[in-house]
Amino acid sequence: MSTGRTVLTFEFAAAPARRLLIFSLLALPMLAQQPQTGKAMPGTIHRGASELDSSAEARTASIRRMSPPARRVTLHEWKSKEANTANRKPGLTAVGVNRDLPADILAHGEWSSTAEGRRVWRLLVESPGASEVRVQFKNFHLDGGSVWLIATGPGGDTVTVGPYTNGGPFGDGDFWSDLLPGTSVIIAYEPADTSQATDVPFLPVALAHRFPDSGAAAAAVVLKAAGETSAPLAAAASCTLDVSCFPQYSEPASAVALMSFESGGESYQCTGSLINSGSQPALPLFLTANHCIGTEAEARSLIAIFAYQTRTCNGIPPSRSSLPRVTGASLLESRPMALGDFTLLRLNAFPNVDVKVLGWYSNEIAGNAQVTSISHPVGDYKRIALGQRTRDLTIRFADGDSMPAEKGIQVSWFQGVTQSGSSGSPLLADINGNEYVVGTLSAGPDVDNSNDRQVCRTRNLIGSYGRFAAAFPYLAQFLSPNIGVVRDARFTATPVVPAANFALGATTLSWQVTGIARVQVRVNSPSGPQMTGFEPPSGSATTGAWVTNGMTFYLQDASDGNSAGSAKTIATLQVRLSTGN
Repeated sequence: MSTGRTVLTFEFAAAPARRLLIFSLLALPMLAQQPQTGKAMPGTIHRGASELDSSAEARTASIRRMSPPARRVTLHEWKSKEANTANRKPGLTAVGVNRDLPADILAHGEWSSTAEGRRVWRLLVESPGASEVRVQFKNFHLDGGSVWLIATGPGGDTVTVGPYTNGGPFGDGDFWSDLLPGTSVIIAYEPADTSQATDVPFLPVALAHRFPDSGAAAAAVVLKAAGETSAPLAAAASCTLDVSCFPQYSEPASAVALMSFESGGESYQCTGSLINSGSQPALPLFLTANHCIGTEAEARSLIAIFAYQTRTCNGIPPSRSSLPRVTGASLLESRPMALGDFTLLRLNAFPNVDVKVLGWYSNEIAGNAQVTSISHPVGDYKRIALGQRTRDLTIRFADGDSMPAEKGIQVSWFQGVTQSGSSGSPLLADINGNEYVVGTLSAGPDVDNSNDRQVCRTRNLIGSYGRFAAAFPYLAQFLSPNIGVVRDARFTATPVVPAANFALGATTLSWQVTGIARVQVRVNSPSGPQMTGFEPPSGSATTGAWVTNGMTFYLQDASDGNSAGSAKTIATLQVRLSTGN
């Protein structure tokens, strides 16, 4: 067997993510089997639609019925020459831009009354030419009040998101709202005491302007280099396959979501998936690629849209604005191309829809294993591709980045294809009758995604994935019981040894944190009972024999003397009972 290395240049066709330029070909027909490290089975998480508070729904309906505000803030029509390409994420296509709002934006709002006599402050903002918009808030600190965002959908229907309350989804007053269809949005604020309030306790600082779709489904607008014109992309290529035509994949497909997020002043799309957290109850852990999301700010801006797929084979896809989604996430772990191009997030919640979280497999798979991709090419509805693992390659990019051969998996497609927007999607392999995640999509050929013929050329159907086996050593702490890490912190527990009644037990918690002066452990919630006093950033504490199976502990930031609330959570940890044997 040759041990030499040759450098070859290939011309491929469907660019799933980062644009591949050069491969270093290793003449290895298949990898040697690595020591077993573990797997987690797929698991069903049922999340039905949440119950609505009848009084809150009545207030929302009343605000929706109000006539539009008499005044509006209209931003100038955006031109592609305004694009700031300096901070563009390598390998991704911008699908929108972030536009600053005027510093005196609050002065353009107005107070008026609902039919029931409740005073409401409203602001209408418009960005001509947008297909969807969302708002970034700063200094958002309500005292019992509520904020809704209202827009008009393409069919004339009213779309409302919210209410946003207290300090927003993260508790610190800084967040991006959900997406709304159309060119304009009404921000409506109802204070807790509508008879007395005169101030507006938040500031809208930016509006994300999504470019218009092109074709029957979601499509992006490619922004060329500075000074060049923008060019529309078509919808997903004709050689992509509707996942609904493969009903045997309906359960794993439910875990896959379209990602929409902000970075460097622009908007992007990728794909990600819910994976088994290895804990009970399950946590909403979400796997994608580092070249999609690699920072906490990007994670916080995430919208994960679920169930964007046809109901029948080659049927009509639903409107994205009608679909279940989760807004916001926390970054748990992320590593660049050199280490396998992966990111693990914790979504703020599970979606309000039944999903089956994907199992993961951290062993090596055979060199010729059959594999499957489920993704959202060019942000379109869910597609599937079927292929086979091929020889390992070192991937090199024009910007000097690279992924070593031992960190990736190369795939040749024989049905379907991936494209830009599929980045971060899971690579699945059948292990004893179940589909397991074995990789995340990192790269593909450098092609024009608007050229259907070029995308679908047979000799170009290939994809490159970060290998889950390479990522697992970094992710194991989040995917195994009794270990949790967030924000450069380690939070562990010994197995709970049951007392004589086998229902309660004691455990020792240990933590190590960087960049935080003092911590405190709370039980059951971020504002729950205090288990410890204010402790140093490295230490441990032992409970009494009162711990129940699955009890959750919260490691809280107490640097300022107040550790209560989700905004102060550094890490969470669930513990399990041990047999004591």
